[in-house]
Amino acid sequence: NDVPGAIEEAKRVASLGFRSLSIPTDVPHLPYNMPDYEPFWATVAELGITLAMHIFSEAVTSDATTPSRAAPGDDLAYEIIDQAVAMKPLCLFVASGVLERHPALKFVLVECGIGWLAWVLQSLDQINEKRHMWIQPRLELKPSEYFKRQGAATFADDEVGLDNIGITGADCLLWGNDYPHDEGTFPHSRQVIERVFRNVSDEDCKKILHDNPARLYGFTV
Repeated sequence: NDVPGAIEEAKRVASLGFRSLSIPTDVPHLPYNMPDYEPFWATVAELGITLAMHIFSEAVTSDATTPSRAAPGDDLAYEIIDQAVAMKPLCLFVASGVLERHPALKFVLVECGIGWLAWVLQSLDQINEKRHMWIQPRLELKPSEYFKRQGAATFADDEVGLDNIGITGADCLLWGNDYPHDEGTFPHSRQVIERVFRNVSDEDCKKILHDNPARLYGFTV
């Protein structure tokens, strides 16, 4: 809601040694493809701090005192629908050229799963090519290549997503146990890993469980 203020906050947290900076997944009144954010993207890229966009994070707070999910099925339906919100910043970052203009900018879509990721990357590439006469700006690389170079998504228990490594690659995937949430894997994380990674190569397992977060957040390994 305050881009100059966000720039100053990014500088402040980076100076304190933070490795990640959280921003809302969606800002309805000022989407991330708007030029207003250009100074912010440039600052974050220069600082080398990784952006995080966690599902259920909003740019506008609510003062409602009653549950918003009152109709039958709302809890289950919106748990799934709200994860799909992660598609929006991914598409906007890629399609608007934000990642092309700021190749050092890194971002992670958090707790949204990865089962949808292959379809989105495939669709971005296909539509970008098939509708090339209308789509602006024209990108130098395939849309999926920008995400694989600069983006990542986290998951806890998502066999479908790991089945699609042939499309997404392993370099943009991060595993997390989501402790202490009920939809996470604690206290059975090792068993879940053994189950969902059973068809994944040792090399890709090491990337997803260890190397990728170390690279993104600058951990010493």
